[in-house]
Amino acid sequence: MSGLVKQLAIIAVSGFCVLQHIAAIAKTNILWINIDDQSPWYGSYEKTKAQTPNIDALAREGVAFERAYASSPACGPSRSAIITGSYSIRTGTHDMRSGADS
Repeated sequence: MSGLVKQLAIIAVSGFCVLQHIAAIAKTNILWINIDDQSPWYGSYEKTKAQTPNIDALAREGVAFERAYASSPACGPSRSAIITGSYSIRTGTHDMRSGADS
């Protein structure tokens, strides 16, 4: 029985090493460009107001978001939600420029 356990352990470790090697080869590169207070006036969004050849080239090679959602209508609370991973009401940044009482 112990010989079978050793063989299974060797197979499991070997499989793990192979999977780690495959994962290292196939790592995905992600470039996240995050700009607030900016309208999507880029060529990649079929707009001609601004000339943005480098951003357009990045969008052609990768993925461009066609739908955007914000956790708050103001930039500060949205930015804090992205940075912290929590809704702005939990971090106390939700009342920016809303006229709400603190």
